[in-house]
Amino acid sequence: MAASSAQSSPPCSTFPPGNHCRNLFMIDRASDAWGAQRELVGRPARVIINVATALAYMVAYLGLREASNDQWYLPAGLRFAALLITPYRLWPALFVGDAAAVVSYRWSMIPDFGWAYYVCSSVAAWPVAALIVRQARRVNERPTVNKPTDAIVLLVAGLLCAELVSLTNKAMVAWLKLGGGEMVYGDLFVYSLGHVQGIILAVFALILGVDFLERRRMGEDFALHSLLAVSLCIWLYAMVEVTGPHDAAALMAYRLCLLVPAVALTLRHGWRGTALGAIAANVALFGTIPHQEAGQADGSALLMQEAFAFVSASLFVLGSRNHAGGHVTAPGAAADSDMHRHTREQFESHERRQRETALRAEALQRDSRDQLGPLVTLLRKSGQAEAAMSLVGMAHTQSSHFGRTVVDSIYPLTLERLGLFAALESEAFAANFGETAHKMDLTGSAHAMSLEAKLAAYRVLGEAVEQLVAYAPRHVSIRIHCSAKPDGRGMISMALRAVDTTVIARSSSQTAQLAQLRNRVMAYGGSLHNRARRIRMIVLDEPVEARVCEAANAPERANVHRLRETTLTP
Repeated sequence: MAASSAQSSPPCSTFPPGNHCRNLFMIDRASDAWGAQRELVGRPARVIINVATALAYMVAYLGLREASNDQWYLPAGLRFAALLITPYRLWPALFVGDAAAVVSYRWSMIPDFGWAYYVCSSVAAWPVAALIVRQARRVNERPTVNKPTDAIVLLVAGLLCAELVSLTNKAMVAWLKLGGGEMVYGDLFVYSLGHVQGIILAVFALILGVDFLERRRMGEDFALHSLLAVSLCIWLYAMVEVTGPHDAAALMAYRLCLLVPAVALTLRHGWRGTALGAIAANVALFGTIPHQEAGQADGSALLMQEAFAFVSASLFVLGSRNHAGGHVTAPGAAADSDMHRHTREQFESHERRQRETALRAEALQRDSRDQLGPLVTLLRKSGQAEAAMSLVGMAHTQSSHFGRTVVDSIYPLTLERLGLFAALESEAFAANFGETAHKMDLTGSAHAMSLEAKLAAYRVLGEAVEQLVAYAPRHVSIRIHCSAKPDGRGMISMALRAVDTTVIARSSSQTAQLAQLRNRVMAYGGSLHNRARRIRMIVLDEPVEARVCEAANAPERANVHRLRETTLTP
């Protein structure tokens, strides 16, 4: 449920200190492919972004087409990958760019094929691919591989896209060509195989890039093994060039050897090794295919491409199975996991101590309020009922104020009792802003998430606010979205932005605090990105299966988890 409305509000300067200053102006909202809530920019900026996206796509399409042939068609991979990674709001720009690219190079075909084919074939391929990718993104919104099902979905979607787009193009020729045409199924196989090769290369490159951006590091062993695999592919390609295409047996043997690095990388590094090895092998294979004019095909190369496509897809599924099962782990990943677990336990131990302090303060306040009972009774017996009621009301007001400010500033008991969104609306959290006005947009539901994850989000959000308030902005805009990942883990996405800042430079203490904030976020399996007075954070909930497995594998940690569950549970 959204916690903000679209009503108009007066300027920030008219709000008293400590007020939330919400809903400063009308702002559109949209969820991007990464699950975070983003502000949509104004109409002129949206037009510029869409035009730039369409132009960039068209230029990339035409450039990749020049580097392709019928049986190795890279624009098909560009179309598929762009639909996978681009937010839905930019899909119209992709359609315009795709249609503009196809229209530009098919202009010369009008005299032979006619206007009907020219118009329909220029816009028919993209909707088919978009429909397939839309269904794939419903299964896995982000182009990542966390389990074998993710790999299978990507491969099946890519295969369907290649086959149906090729079938659509050939059907257009058969039905709309000027003077009539026919369905040539041999050409259909060549075209669809070329689309499959282009899609495999694009998907593998895309998921490798997304994985690298998330991990922000590449293992030394993986880098070394990748360099050796690429070097071996280059050497085999050189041997093919020396052998020449006249020795068919040697040529086929060298081409098959190009798959050896992909197999080795898969067994050592899972699907990441498959992706990099398959890219290197397919590019080297393409280098061995002689230049072809339109409509020509190399029979022996087609046979090799069939083998490469089948082996690459099989290795990709096998690599995702190994990665999901834990048989293939990057060096240092276990150490990083242990470090983050230890850091998380330290944070939670500190929170337990803070909670005990807050409960003691609340108990002291409750005892002091209860001690007024005899005095209230005496006033009533003396006929001072009005004074007694006034004393009771004053005590209740002070007790409530003490709980909302002092107690919650020590530990957010409101979060335990009323939830994350109520804690973010409390006076204790509003104190982080000081005199700075702010507005908050809360969407989703955090009730299903663990108390640890909600508490971590509350703490990191407070620290991030302090970071942005130090720049003396006119106001701070915050968007928080609670959702669930495809694997069932809860996710809290937080996007903060300081508007019209006065201070430009960042102090050394702020840099140190930002590093501490990043460590806290990473301890909960999340990520933090900051740029240009903006901070974006994601905190992930710990899956229940991981807790059970961890307690079974490490009995000494079972007491820690039981203590965490019993102590922090309201």
